[in-house]
Amino acid sequence: MAMTSNKSLNSRKIYYKNNISRRIKITAAAAILLTATGCQTTQSGGNIIKDNFASEDPCSNNSRNIGIAVGVVGGTILGKVLGGDKTGMVVGAAVGGLLGGLIGNDIDRRRCDLYKIAKKHQIDMQVDDINEVQADKNSSKKGMSVSVRDNSEQFAVGSAKLTSSGTEAFKAIAQSYMPSPDPKNAAATRERTQKMRILLVGHTDDTGSSAQNAQLSEARARAVAEIFASQGFDRSQIFYQGAGETLPIANNIDEAGRTRNRRVEILDLSDDTAFDNYLSGGRRTNTAFYREATPEQQKTVSTSTAKPRAAGKAQADKNSVQKAVTVPSPTTSAHPHIIAPSAHAAPAVTLVTPSAPARTAPAPEASITRTNIKPGAVDFGGTPVNGRPVVLALGGAAPSSTFSIISTAQADEAAGLLSCLQDRPRVARGVKSLRTDKLRTTDYLPGVYDSSWVASVNGHLLALNHVAVLRDGAVPARNPDLLVYRDYQGDAKARADFTSKPEVNAYMGKNGLLYRVFSAGPVQCMDILIPHQKATTASSGNLIYPGQGDYFQKDFSPRLAK
Repeated sequence: MAMTSNKSLNSRKIYYKNNISRRIKITAAAAILLTATGCQTTQSGGNIIKDNFASEDPCSNNSRNIGIAVGVVGGTILGKVLGGDKTGMVVGAAVGGLLGGLIGNDIDRRRCDLYKIAKKHQIDMQVDDINEVQADKNSSKKGMSVSVRDNSEQFAVGSAKLTSSGTEAFKAIAQSYMPSPDPKNAAATRERTQKMRILLVGHTDDTGSSAQNAQLSEARARAVAEIFASQGFDRSQIFYQGAGETLPIANNIDEAGRTRNRRVEILDLSDDTAFDNYLSGGRRTNTAFYREATPEQQKTVSTSTAKPRAAGKAQADKNSVQKAVTVPSPTTSAHPHIIAPSAHAAPAVTLVTPSAPARTAPAPEASITRTNIKPGAVDFGGTPVNGRPVVLALGGAAPSSTFSIISTAQADEAAGLLSCLQDRPRVARGVKSLRTDKLRTTDYLPGVYDSSWVASVNGHLLALNHVAVLRDGAVPARNPDLLVYRDYQGDAKARADFTSKPEVNAYMGKNGLLYRVFSAGPVQCMDILIPHQKATTASSGNLIYPGQGDYFQKDFSPRLAK
């Protein structure tokens, strides 16, 4: 079965054209004529470049030849700087070409091996390059992404147990990652192999329980990780993750798309630094492939975590959620780690909706009366949703990432995110080390390091405790604690009128981290956009709560409690 589509190959052609200058093309053509043997001669240099740099044959020497070309040019420049004469430039070109060729040859060999493995084992496989964008806008290959789609032959249905054919196929794939013996460059090859970091990621479609999808995908990723360890890689080099349904590559509306999403992805990065940078900002969530939550899913979310308390009760609460909160005064705080919420309403912010490019948060309408609020509910001073829930301006894909994957299907990542009212909890697990079976790192993103966020909304105090999102992949580390204080008067000893432990999603965008809360009771859900820099006050937020016959929404800006 073909490993890549023509679209993928065209992407590599575009990548080449955008990142190799005219001078490199000319020098590369000369290098090929000097170093290649048995190459077919043509009447134009352009054809030579195409045959050697943009060949549609996955067993061609594209990467090796590009590596030689870039190495030759870089070595020539280095030789001129060091020596200044023609001899230094020639020596530099030779050394640079050799090193570039060695690295590129390994990529070419592996791509060719994978192509043969896919044909032999009848595997539906997609291979993409992982590139790092340099400060000068040029790109360099740092690894590969190999997705093996589940055709019910690698794993038993609904199980993480590999079939005999699945075990054989993944062993062959793992063996392809081990370098071929090269006596002339044994030390360099050994060092390159030891520095490599391999990540196995399990993916599912979006049907069934999201938590169970995450669990199953993690177990499958770990099963494949064990195969890589059995083929000679050190367990400290291997990592695994259960992404569940959170990173789709196709729409889940039909079986064809769901089949593409059920896969095990093998990512290799050249070293620990590249791996760290990739995990902290190189992966993208195609939310355009997310399906809007059904009313049944919304109902499940809204009834699963509520723990209401009667208004005005002051008895001791044995719940650990309640003990975690410390309430500030609106004017002065006896607790230096808490920032007092502003007594003023949050200013209007620029937002977008699914049907319009942008608009501001809805202003209060004089015709709205408080009789629209359900008896016993909390009035946050908002306006009816009227079928147009506010969508925060996340800004599209990841924030100025230095990594990119050339893929065959990249959806519009700025689309499809919708609002929390149209979404539902989607569970993913963090990246774990095969050596320890623990998280690779417990580092968090700015402002969400197991922290507390507070906001005053129409005289009521909202507090979120234990807000924690892992840096690797922007995966929530835990569910937070939500506390609501009705008609808060600044009493630091006040007890919350409502507590719950809501589920959350986290999405990275150019404008910040979208922290999405799914609750129940007086709060249906919340969207909070936390900026990447100076993450102490949300740049925008939208609170949705139940009203009489409709949901209401209110813009608000929570603050980080210190």
